[in-house]
Amino acid sequence: MLVYSKLGVAVVFAALLFAPFSRIYAGHTHGEERLLCDVFIVGGTTSALAAALTISNSTLSSGKTICYAEPTVWPGGQLTAEGVPAIDFSTWTYLPANQPYLFRDLVASLGGGNEGECWVSERCYLPRRLLDGWVWPAIERATTQMKAKGGKLVMLLNSVVVEAGVEADGGYVTEVKLIQREARDIQVVQNTPFSRQVQDWYSPSHSQLYWKRPMSVTAKVYIDASESADLLVSSSLMSSSSFSSSLSNSSPTSTSVDGATPIWTQGVEVPSEDALTTLPTCTQSITFPFFLKKANASAHLPSRPTLKEERDYSFAGFKWGEIWAYRRVYAADGSKAHEQAYDGDISNQNWSANDMDDATFLLSPSSCTAPPCLNTTTLDRAELLSYSWMYNYTSRYGAEERWRRIHHQPPSPTSHTDADMVETVEDERTIEGYGFELCTQETAATSTGLPLYPYVRDSRRAVGVDGFRLSYSHLRAGTTFNDTMGLIHYQKTDMHLLDKSRSGCNYPSYLSQTAILPSFLPFRALTVTNRPNLLVAGEGLAQTFHSAAGAGGFPRGWEKGGRA
Repeated sequence: MLVYSKLGVAVVFAALLFAPFSRIYAGHTHGEERLLCDVFIVGGTTSALAAALTISNSTLSSGKTICYAEPTVWPGGQLTAEGVPAIDFSTWTYLPANQPYLFRDLVASLGGGNEGECWVSERCYLPRRLLDGWVWPAIERATTQMKAKGGKLVMLLNSVVVEAGVEADGGYVTEVKLIQREARDIQVVQNTPFSRQVQDWYSPSHSQLYWKRPMSVTAKVYIDASESADLLVSSSLMSSSSFSSSLSNSSPTSTSVDGATPIWTQGVEVPSEDALTTLPTCTQSITFPFFLKKANASAHLPSRPTLKEERDYSFAGFKWGEIWAYRRVYAADGSKAHEQAYDGDISNQNWSANDMDDATFLLSPSSCTAPPCLNTTTLDRAELLSYSWMYNYTSRYGAEERWRRIHHQPPSPTSHTDADMVETVEDERTIEGYGFELCTQETAATSTGLPLYPYVRDSRRAVGVDGFRLSYSHLRAGTTFNDTMGLIHYQKTDMHLLDKSRSGCNYPSYLSQTAILPSFLPFRALTVTNRPNLLVAGEGLAQTFHSAAGAGGFPRGWEKGGRA
């Protein structure tokens, strides 16, 4: 049993980190490239980047090998690859004194102003600017620092976990299998939607899109900071420290390791938050954000497939220009105007109307036989929904001005969402001076205009040591723990729930409570029951569904990864 104190935490994991390598190492698989690491980080999130950089900057990493597997080519998760470039500060985490020092440096790299003059955040920015201006240089600095300390930071891009070996006695993760991929034709890959290639990422076979390289990784400490909890899931599917000869041969077991206590859960807890029973298909919605550039009249949007059925593309009481400025990442004239789009402006479109709230993107635990256990039908529909919103939204540009000209008065607070008003507006591409472009490489590293990975708000979550889970009651009370490691705070719990009529989800009434206080992150929330050398970060934290809604986002994600 772990000692819940700062000293106890340091002793336990220092013991793992400095143990003779044979203590954790347990055999290997022949015929594959093998990598020996002291710490292995499963990435894809802001938390993963934070973990890799924080460990590399620590004096404890001297002489160690830190391995960081990133599923895309843009490290940073929501900061970069997921296309959510608006830092969601709270009143507490906005203060530099309450930010981890590396995150504080990241924020400072964006300058003192708000490049997008958005109103959702104090900092909206172009993803590639942060990637090239801070993320890659920070990784290069960390690599140099590790080398100077006699260690290594090994960065594995385009790499995902597909299997894990676990000791039958003790529950230590002993070995992990990865698939690293290389694009056959980068242009073809960039033009292939995420939903149509993500399953291929996890296949060991060469494909039309990729050449594959299987790898075997052995480490002393493992950190799962992936968006779909790939290592957490893999460690529950494997019960032996040895691997099968085929990557596709693993057989599923329960997420429980002792027949009673699961090591992970997904979906909302019912009937109460402290229950381990959940509605596994009732999660939060995902979004494929995209970036629009206001251009001249000759500009036009590309032809993309859309959802066939009608949807409610509501402005939710806001004006067209307010939505444009909501997550605007580049304000061409430096204007703070919230009701105007200027030529050269770039707006990030991550609005409620392109939230995929039909169904979860996660397969149910009973259908999860190997990572990534994602519902590709939901992913495909989420992509189509974003394109549908793109056409609907841009076609309504200028509606308010034309309403004024027709009716000789401004629209009422709600009339700008009425179908009658929209019908008076010509297609924006036929009106002089109106035009939009879908941004691609500079914002998304794809040709589809959608991000490398969807914006994930909720995923599979660990159950911590002794069954601990960070709960809403902890956040509401601002609970201090004797193993406190960091600060997590947002304004309230922020939930994008699935639509009841389309998903069939009937969420419990206790979720209506949203008030939270500045709260603390305990070490126990980073642990996994019966997995002594596995830590979790990001959305996979040992927490409840309700708590996760108040502990997500950039500053919290960085804190969770850095503390891991």
